[in-house]
Amino acid sequence: MADVQGTEEAPKQGGVADPYEFLASIGGPTKDQVEAFKQNVPNGRIRIFTPDGKRGYLVRGISGLELAQIQKSIPPNSSNVEYDTSLGAGALCTIWTNASNDGKLSEIALRGGSAGLPSTLWNLITLMSDFVDPQDFAACSAEL
Repeated sequence: MADVQGTEEAPKQGGVADPYEFLASIGGPTKDQVEAFKQNVPNGRIRIFTPDGKRGYLVRGISGLELAQIQKSIPPNSSNVEYDTSLGAGALCTIWTNASNDGKLSEIALRGGSAGLPSTLWNLITLMSDFVDPQDFAACSAEL
């Protein structure tokens, strides 16, 4: 789906091409509310993610300090640090969802939900937080 801040056209998701129309259809925040959210998030960017055209997640990037705090909270004997990081970041950086009654996504809900959601959200969060795969460097940098 298109970056909420961008002007590119979104691919159809559940018959809805406009992210704000989709948000309205699932009882989500208005455009003005999204603009207010963007004032308080890293890089001022928010994306809408819908895996099935029914559930919606408003996701933001993560700051270096927030990531460090999540990493510090993971027990040293964790058997899967990456998974634990994705749970913490997914809960922190999902600023709204219709997948819960209160619009919030918790680590407990992520653990109990579909198996791929934590890593999918983590991939979106890292993309919005300027993590770039080495193979993509050529597309976003140039040798001087």
